Amino acid sequence: MGENYSHLSLAEQRVIDETFQALIPVREIAARLGRHRGTIHRQINRNFYHTRFRDRFGNDYQGYYCMMAKAMAGRWRRRGRLRAGWSPQ
Repeated sequence: MGENYSHLSLAEQRVIDETFQALIPVREIAARLGRHRGTIHRQINRNFYHTRFRDRFGNDYQGYYCMMAKAMAGRWRRRGRLRAGWSPQ
């Protein structure tokens, strides 16, 4: 990890979501965002729903969804701070 490491922004995650669903190769997505392709692969693999699930309206979902990825990242960060002894305040 270099000195200029930064988390993917919501805008970048939305680009990944849209381009991945359009079946654009990860290498091209990475080039568009100016990120390493491994970063994009990790983001997709970490937040990819492999099994289908249905919402209350009966819609099937499977794949990468940027809003769910952002929500999960927030949960992971909060969990880590609590384990380290940081207070929620």
